[in-house]
Amino acid sequence: MLHRKIRLGFILFSAIALTSPTASSHGDHDNDHDDHSAIHSLTVRADIPAPEEEEEEHNTIAEEPAIDHPYYLKLESSVSSPSVRMFTEQDSNEVTKQKIKDFDKNLATLSPTILYYAANSLISKGYNTKAATYYVLAELRQNFDKRRFVIDKKSAGYFAQQKVGKTAYYRINPWLSHSTDRMVAIYEQVKYLDTITPIHYHPGYNVTEETDIKKWPQIHEKTRQDYFQKFDKYLTQIQQYNKTR
Repeated sequence: MLHRKIRLGFILFSAIALTSPTASSHGDHDNDHDDHSAIHSLTVRADIPAPEEEEEEHNTIAEEPAIDHPYYLKLESSVSSPSVRMFTEQDSNEVTKQKIKDFDKNLATLSPTILYYAANSLISKGYNTKAATYYVLAELRQNFDKRRFVIDKKSAGYFAQQKVGKTAYYRINPWLSHSTDRMVAIYEQVKYLDTITPIHYHPGYNVTEETDIKKWPQIHEKTRQDYFQKFDKYLTQIQQYNKTR
């Protein structure tokens, strides 16, 4: 991996994840990852100034979430109403930091949709590192859900997830992709959190079918491997691009 900052201005990339927030889901879980098997685009605009670094006080470190058992919960036993309060524009720094602590302690029960909403709120408030962490974790969980469930794509909840995920993508990626050091740190943090955090959340939309829960550990691990392999390839692409400049 490349560990240095890059002066690329604004980089848009849409294929780190196996399926982007706006991509359609598929009933065939075994072939789901083949639809986005290559880096789609790398658009560089040097005329846009680099985003400013976030304030030091906003660099909160994620607390290790409490581990509940079992590691996976079937759909009928999953948590649809987690015990967290969403972020608002009126929140003071003290309130925001407390809510972040609550989110970190309850990560097992937070769906991709909730994490996308949180990411959008936090990036507006200057908590860029935490916003990016929630965004990448949401994207990874979304990919896992698309492999373990057959989704009702007409569900209002599914539509809401696609919409808020797309918004988060365009708001957070300019900051996230500005520095490879930053990207590596965020993705390593998410890899760690995804490994140690149970999956107890309800996806937030209608599911027409779910795979055997005994297969979920294998599906989860394969999703994680594919996702971060895409990320490693993207970093290599940036490295090759910079060598030509």
